[in-house]
Amino acid sequence: MVFRAYFDDAGKLSDPQSRALVTGGLIGTEERWKILYDTWGPILSSHHLSYFSGKECEHGKGEFDKNKRDEWKHPAKRWAVRLELASSIVQSGMVPFVSGLIAADYKALTPKEKKDIGRPFSLVAQALLVIVKDWANASHIYESFPYLFEAGSEGYTEFSEVFNQVIKHDLRRNAYRMESCGVVPKECIGAQAADLIASEYSHCMNSIIDRSRHGFERPSIRKLQELKIETKYLDRQNLLEILSEPRSVYRPFRARHKCGEAKREV
Repeated sequence: MVFRAYFDDAGKLSDPQSRALVTGGLIGTEERWKILYDTWGPILSSHHLSYFSGKECEHGKGEFDKNKRDEWKHPAKRWAVRLELASSIVQSGMVPFVSGLIAADYKALTPKEKKDIGRPFSLVAQALLVIVKDWANASHIYESFPYLFEAGSEGYTEFSEVFNQVIKHDLRRNAYRMESCGVVPKECIGAQAADLIASEYSHCMNSIIDRSRHGFERPSIRKLQELKIETKYLDRQNLLEILSEPRSVYRPFRARHKCGEAKREV
């Protein structure tokens, strides 16, 4: 079988208003992706949309510009589109993945701890690699596949350097099913689906921070939960555990920018 994986992120720790960084996406066979493509495109067309963006849908901007189309002035109209697309994901039967990092917990680390553990996007993306590996092992999936991210993710460059170091080592490359790592434009349907996963679960992350259920009660989340969601959230305790274990699977390698090479964590 031939698999493909698309991922996107929501939140930027460089933004003071961002409370968390979430990376989400989907893995499926070519057949599963075809099911999604065959339903996703017509949904967009029926609403005269060129692409889907969770942030634009949430705030009535961009493709959902509430100043250009009266229907987008009503949040319920925008959210109905999002629910249709979430239903399309469920119908495809693919496997969603989510990893997240609480901004306040990362920012509370000392400069040395931040240097040791890596930058936020790289850390969250590596956590994603781990849950993908665990899922693949449990599902007896041994094929390698490409990891594709929507272009523009903050910190992607560092992560791609780490990825390129990991892929040089047979055991690590095979464990994480790594074929390649790359970026795709927001117009790519796989990236749009990943955007929906990441943006929706960023609300769940906020609910975890607030110790509430609000994010988990969103209609699109309830729909997505019809699938088994593979998740990993990193909080203060998780970060300290990773720092205390130099060989932690959540940081198999770290890029060294000064000398242009990488060293293995020891």
